[in-house]
Amino acid sequence: MSRFPHEISIGLYFSSPELASDPQNHCVPLLDVLKIPDAEGLQLLVMPLLRDFNLPSFTTVGEAVSLFKQIFEVRFVHFGYQ
Repeated sequence: MSRFPHEISIGLYFSSPELASDPQNHCVPLLDVLKIPDAEGLQLLVMPLLRDFNLPSFTTVGEAVSLFKQIFEVRFVHFGYQ
C-alpha cells in the first residue's frame, strides 16, 4: 500500500489545462507518470527541474513582493479552487 495514495491524482488535477493556466496555481506541473518495470505499485513522477527560490538573487523590491504574494496565495491549494 502506498504512503501517499492520492499524490498522482492530485498532481494530475493541478496540472490539468484548466488549472495549469490559472495564474494563482503555483503548483509544479506533473509532466508524466512512469511505471517502473518489475516494481509493482511503484511509479515515477516526472516534474521540471526547479531551483532555489533565491538563485538568482532578487534585484528589485518588486521581485521580493511577487514572491510573498505567491506564498500567500497558497490558499489556492489548501482551501480549494474557487
